[in-house]
Formats: sequence, C-alpha cells, structure tokens
Amino acid sequence: MRIILVALVMIAQSVYSQQSVQRKQIFAHDEKGRLVRSKEYWKSQLEERKKLREHRKAFTQILTKSVGVSVEEVKAYPVPLGSEGNVIELNVSNSLSSAISKLSVQAAGIPTWMRLTPSALSFSQVGPGEQCLARFSLALDRTAPLDASQTISFLVSSEGGQRWSRQMKIKVAPPQNFELYQNFPNPFNPSTTIAYQITTESRVSLKIFNVLGQEVATVVDGDRLAGYHQEMWDATRYSCGMYVYQLIATDEKGHKQITRKRMMLLK
Repeated sequence: MRIILVALVMIAQSVYSQQSVQRKQIFAHDEKGRLVRSKEYWKSQLEERKKLREHRKAFTQILTKSVGVSVEEVKAYPVPLGSEGNVIELNVSNSLSSAISKLSVQAAGIPTWMRLTPSALSFSQVGPGEQCLARFSLALDRTAPLDASQTISFLVSSEGGQRWSRQMKIKVAPPQNFELYQNFPNPFNPSTTIAYQITTESRVSLKIFNVLGQEVATVVDGDRLAGYHQEMWDATRYSCGMYVYQLIATDEKGHKQITRKRMMLLK
C-alpha cells in the first residue's frame, strides 16, 4: 500500500524581525524620562502576530480541503511495517515579501530501520507568495519495532542563513499482509531461517513436511504478536531432499490463514 503524508512549512517573518524594527519606532521616553518600548512598537507586534495567525489558519484550511486532514489534528502518521513507496510531501510556502534563494530542505532524525530518499532537496528560488513541494520516499524495514514512534525533523534553510523547521511523527503500524518468505539460505545445510509476518496477534503453527506429505518437524506452535518474525530450523538429523514448510496463523476471532513454500536440503 502506498501512503501519502502531507505537512506544511510556512516561511513567515518573525514578529521581532528587522523589518518590523525598521517600520516602527522601537523606543520612546515615558513621563519620567525613562526609555521604554513605544506604543507603535507594541502595536506593530500585535499586527504581526495577527497576520501570522491568519496565514496559518488559511494554509491549514487549504491543506484540510486538499487532503482531508488538518496538520494540527494529526498526532502520528501510521505507516505499515515493511512497507515501501510511501510518500512524504512537504509544502514549503513563502509568505515573505521577498524571494528566497537557494532554499534547502534536509531530513534529520532517521533511525536505521527507516529509509528516506533523498535525504535532502534544494530549490534555486522561491518567490514571495509562492510554494515549492519537497517530495520524499519513505520505507520501513521489516525489523522496525512495532508501535514505535519516530519524529522526523525537516530543516529548511536559505542562502541568507535563515532557518525554519517542521516535525512529523511516524508510528510503525502492523503489516497489512500475511506473508511467508522464502527460507534463507536455500539450498541449505544443515540449518536455514524461515521468516514470516502476521497482521494481528495469532496462534502460529510452522511445520515441516517431506515430499510424501509426512510431517517431520514442528518449528513453532504458539502465540506470536503482530509483526515480522524469524525462526530457524536445524535439519542435521534429516536426509537431503525437498521439503515443504507450512505456516498457519489463527487470530483471536478464529480466522485462519495458511500458506506453504518449498526448500532444498543438500548434504
């Protein structure tokens, strides 16, 4: 399954920016002759804050309308364990009155079980009022810890040294498909690893059969949590030849899933 995650970075002028300082007189003398912040200064700060809130509200409404979810409402994006081709789209909007040159977006805080490509993107220029789309591909390894949450930081910087950031939280969700993988190594002698994944907590039975359909070994017979699992079979006591390994997973509702694969033992 391909999941698209959308986030927004709004590049806005700080309420204490130099442009605000230049537009309004900062200091004034009170009735006792003391140097204090002027009324014009505080008025300008209130105007800047109001404008910033309006920008955030407008862009949130646009995002909600386009993807059906508000950025502020999302606590963590669930991404299935072992999934590939997920997309993170970071919409960078320039609400300044001037263009931004050589804008870069770089990801940080990536654990070993997560792959994000590319790790950084750059844009030559983003004009005032314009937007650019930073698009990343996200994949989670099958060994990712189930239900773990990871915060990815996207650092946005410009040629002039300006910096902004946006965080996105990813939660490792259970795999979406029941699957039995080919054993490795194959052919093998004398042991091999059998991997599988289950979507919910289930009673798991993993058995080995010879080519005559006779059961020769039970590798697993017990409860397993949702996620990716690996089991090893030692065939030291068995003769060479073709074997079939069968996985049965029965969930709490009694729903049963069965699959089989072949493997070759060489001696």
